[in-house]
Amino acid sequence: MVAVLLLISITLYYLYLQKYKKQYKKQYKSILITGASKGIGKTLAIEFAKKKYKKKLFLLARDKNALNDVIHECNKYKDTEIFIHQIDVTNREKMEDLIKSIYDLHFPDLIIANAGVTLYTGKKEKIDDAIYNLYNVNLFGVLNTILPAISCIKSQKKNNSTIAIMSSQAANIALPGANAFYSSSKAAISYLRGLRKVLDIYNINLVIIQPGYIQTAITEKSEDLFIMKYINGDLTKSCQKMIKKLEEGERNINFPIIDHYLISFLNILPYYIQDKLWVFAPNLIMGEKLE
Repeated sequence: MVAVLLLISITLYYLYLQKYKKQYKKQYKSILITGASKGIGKTLAIEFAKKKYKKKLFLLARDKNALNDVIHECNKYKDTEIFIHQIDVTNREKMEDLIKSIYDLHFPDLIIANAGVTLYTGKKEKIDDAIYNLYNVNLFGVLNTILPAISCIKSQKKNNSTIAIMSSQAANIALPGANAFYSSSKAAISYLRGLRKVLDIYNINLVIIQPGYIQTAITEKSEDLFIMKYINGDLTKSCQKMIKKLEEGERNINFPIIDHYLISFLNILPYYIQDKLWVFAPNLIMGEKLE
């Protein structure tokens, strides 16, 4: 029975992809990226800069020096006008003012809410502040980015805008030691999937990006996650894949696809079986036995 359901879901997903690939092949010419000073955000900015058509990049992050480094990298390529803004996405008022000012002058046709943090608790203590910060960035930071943008798009009545939210496949399953990250990302995704049908009325395309582990500074420094050393994906290739899928109009970007279906399979198992599995999982995932 499980195999039949899995086969049906794969078939429907394939048909869905073929439908939207035929309808879409978009060039984004005004792109706003949060968390653009390093990792995925920085690499996305560089990959967009490589595109051989005129475009504008609006890069937001807390570290202005790192943003200047991104400008230096992007300026190696032609046809790109770059604007940087030093800001913390958790500051609701400043984010609202900044987003509105950008839309008044330029009107981005693609926003990527990429800023995010992670937290793997394991047996660590005194993590309350880190958990609150994780929710502030991964949930409220996303809302502080997209809600002002949605308001601007509605008021200016312009069509074919895309808003993409960067999450992770880890948001689909509560791994031991990563439950705080899972729950914050899950909350954001659940809200956004409910919002998507409303935004369709205004011709706003809402995209949820959920890659597997990608080799960034976060994963390189995560000594707790033993398994990361073996399954990290290449950062540049992963970002190129995201851009390609955005241009093709995909609304749910999940890769590697085998990870997506494995997690989907695990989630349909009864909870008591999942609990039994996680008794053994920490040795693999965390590199330690949780007590």
